[in-house]
Amino acid sequence: MKISAKLFFLLLPMTLAGCAAAAPSRQGSHPQPPDESTAKTSLDWSGSYAGNLPCADCAGIRMTISLRNDDRYLLTHQYASNKAGGIFRSQGSFHWLPGASEIELSSADGERFQVVENALVPLTGEGKALELGGKRWVLNKVSSQDSAQALYASYRWQLSKLPGHQTVATANGKKPYLAFDPAERSVSGWDGCNRIAGRVALGAENTLRFPALVSTRMACLGSNAELETAFSTALNETRSFTWHGNLLDLQGENGKLLAQFSEIAEPETSAH
Repeated sequence: MKISAKLFFLLLPMTLAGCAAAAPSRQGSHPQPPDESTAKTSLDWSGSYAGNLPCADCAGIRMTISLRNDDRYLLTHQYASNKAGGIFRSQGSFHWLPGASEIELSSADGERFQVVENALVPLTGEGKALELGGKRWVLNKVSSQDSAQALYASYRWQLSKLPGHQTVATANGKKPYLAFDPAERSVSGWDGCNRIAGRVALGAENTLRFPALVSTRMACLGSNAELETAFSTALNETRSFTWHGNLLDLQGENGKLLAQFSEIAEPETSAH
């Protein structure tokens, strides 16, 4: 008797199930224990995270947070608003919520985050991932060093000191700057004449390099050209950084100061 193809595939799962049930168990086999791994136990969650978040009454919020193994945190909010601009830092403890995949800060707002591989997902008051404007907002892991979040604490770092040069402004009064992007782990800016961009190589003990920076090719004249050359040289020779107050120092070999920057409280709104 022939069995139609349709009937054969209907009977196949039942046949396989019967065979599996009849198969003798292996001697000495034991049932596998359930997988009890959690974000807390299976992920390398300690370190620093940074990203941009939406804001109801401002252009945006840059958030950086460092999580330590002793369940302490350091949090920075940078509001992009001329009216309410400023950098606000806080620290405290955090605890893991049931299931050990989410954490809650001890701050007054009780901010909560889902811990995933190399990222933190901000959660709403209802415990859902923050989604707005057709995208899910996240904080990406930027370094295992707490102080590395200094690079992302400001929307822009404006040049304030360049050793060996009396002025750090162009002929029309504009100053070079750098802007670090935590999501892309990159840097962009302006060197006094041309736009610049590239990757950030960030390591332990605040080591920092700017490998393979690229720039536009506008011709520069006079003092602008001198400033561009000096600034570009400082970036190429950078090996580390330090952060103190609202100042960021780029350093070369043996800690030599190459350039100093001050914080700018809001993101760039116009092109040079």
